[in-house]
Amino acid sequence: MLYLSRILSEHPELQEFEPLLQLIKQEAQIQQARFFRIDVQLTFPHVPPDWEDRLEQAFLQP
Repeated sequence: MLYLSRILSEHPELQEFEPLLQLIKQEAQIQQARFFRIDVQLTFPHVPPDWEDRLEQAFLQP
């Protein structure tokens, strides 16, 4: 399982939403994870209203 909190804690350099999408795609491929858990809220500036859907889509379509 891929956790959003783990990605954010392992990559403190992330400050924007779009690079996070790319990282989720990479991690999903590397780990061959079957599930993705959004277990924290994003605090980035300029987070789109549909951020959860977009993160899930990035995970599902690497």
